[in-house]
Amino acid sequence: MRDVIKLCIYELKIQMLSKRVLLGYLVGISIMLKFAVGYIQYGNYIGEPINVLEPFIIVGNCDRIIMLLTVGWLLIMSEAPFVNKISFYALYRTKRKLWNEAMVIYIFVQAILYYAVIAVVLMLLGGMNGYLANIWSVPFIDVLSSGSDSYLYGVDFPSSDYADVQSVYMGFFHTFALQVLYAVIIGIFVYVISQMTNRMAGPIAAFILHFLGYEIMKEGYGIVITYSLLARSIPAFQLGKNALVNLGQSYLIFIVIIILLVELSGKLVNYMDFKNMAIQEGD
Repeated sequence: MRDVIKLCIYELKIQMLSKRVLLGYLVGISIMLKFAVGYIQYGNYIGEPINVLEPFIIVGNCDRIIMLLTVGWLLIMSEAPFVNKISFYALYRTKRKLWNEAMVIYIFVQAILYYAVIAVVLMLLGGMNGYLANIWSVPFIDVLSSGSDSYLYGVDFPSSDYADVQSVYMGFFHTFALQVLYAVIIGIFVYVISQMTNRMAGPIAAFILHFLGYEIMKEGYGIVITYSLLARSIPAFQLGKNALVNLGQSYLIFIVIIILLVELSGKLVNYMDFKNMAIQEGD
């Protein structure tokens, strides 16, 4: 396990210096900031402080924002299967199984970092006129009401009784956890497809999967929203009297899918041509 962790840290250091990874972080932060600023301005408009956790909760439960946010994550995962001329030498000195385990852990760590950085940035922004407590703010309660002027600032929320059935801390936890798990599924999916084909096919296939989830959620296409992984990554759809799917079931589905993808990656790694992939990356 120590070797796996070392490989994971080694790969993390390499990837965090990649322009595509840095661009992915900047895209994610920019998208979240664009919509979070509207909520902060609304709080200033009605003259009330906000809870610093609420900007992340609001933008993390908005389907149109999550649709765009995954673009930043796909940029980060576009490096899959994470084989280049630098990492090839480390890979050459270890076993394929250990390398694969390290890359899976790397995807988990990168997903947590991605959303943690975004959450911290939004908390710092909200801290200019906010507080940290397990109490919903007046602006958030106002956003949930039907007569709110928050739409003037581009702010809305898909659940009118969210504050009645969920605390701030748990609301933040579920938003963060489900977004991370969804990102891990997308990330490992990119990794698996890249193992079978090439590094361009993975992000394209993952974007198609992501977009289909969005269309199922918005239009139906004859399929109920239950089958949209994107919808299941939004806790506001799964709590309250108008819940569309079950929150606990979503966690279970995400975990099962991740396990299956990890098992598949473990099989495919035995057939990967690492040397050829490293040469292609260097071209």
